[in-house]
Amino acid sequence: MGTYSSIAINAIKARYNSDDIILEALFTMRYGTVMQCPKCNEEVKYRRIAERKSYGCSNYECRNQIYPMKGTIFEGTKTSLVTWIDIMIDLSKTYTSTLEIAGRYLLTYKTAWNICRKIRLAKGSLLDEILSGVVEIDETFLGGKKKLEVDKGKGEHRGKGIGDKDIVFGMLQRKKRLRLFSIEHKNSETMEPLIDKHIRTGTTIHRDGNASYGDLESKGYKPKLVKGKSSKTFLRGTHNNNIEAAWSRLKKKIEGTYVWVSSKHLQGYLDEYCFYYKTKKSMESLRDIIDKLMIANIKIPS
Repeated sequence: MGTYSSIAINAIKARYNSDDIILEALFTMRYGTVMQCPKCNEEVKYRRIAERKSYGCSNYECRNQIYPMKGTIFEGTKTSLVTWIDIMIDLSKTYTSTLEIAGRYLLTYKTAWNICRKIRLAKGSLLDEILSGVVEIDETFLGGKKKLEVDKGKGEHRGKGIGDKDIVFGMLQRKKRLRLFSIEHKNSETMEPLIDKHIRTGTTIHRDGNASYGDLESKGYKPKLVKGKSSKTFLRGTHNNNIEAAWSRLKKKIEGTYVWVSSKHLQGYLDEYCFYYKTKKSMESLRDIIDKLMIANIKIPS
């Protein structure tokens, strides 16, 4: 994933070397050193409450308390915050399976899974940019097995189609960012709203002949039809090579690290890959990435 020097990694670990320091940093990043108390409405400093993971208003008559971990990936955790930071660093350097994380930090598989899942949710919550410029759109299929049917005329088995594979719809802004979505149906009712929501009007969109994208030109986009390189009408620069390469890398990462991903949790792994693509292209520092993940506001799906 990211290419970070040992100096950068050691600097993060030195900065966040105790739970108390991490909690203090978390509170400061979210609320600042001086804030307006939501209860007494005075400009005050909040001070750490002994034996609690909370901070209290310095106004003696108020004593309102704030729990800085609430609403973040740390909410409800009993695992050391230092361990959380170490796992964030590991998952920023390379793809790592839950089983490997559990063994490395002496955690139960369930605990390691919940930590990794929350980190993936945090990464997904930070993918909010609108795509523009030149965007390539395409779909692929992940996992599952092709269901077979018998061709009664020939007595042979032949592929039925996508079978139980998961459908993934992708949009890639060249040299910038990537958005991937696990979808149930490959149709206009599913894909058109995603295009409208995540791609800015006026953007040049490279697409194949799939009619499910709808009439992009009437919506203010500039669609260009991608054709095979053998075609005489193929235009230089009009291609979906970048997103095709992204499909190849994504499948290798999933198969090589996780082996198999359930449909229920697939979106989290797609968001993780999109976050990796974004940070790699923007060259964000490891410190910035860790800080953003720490204060990300996440919602745990049921």
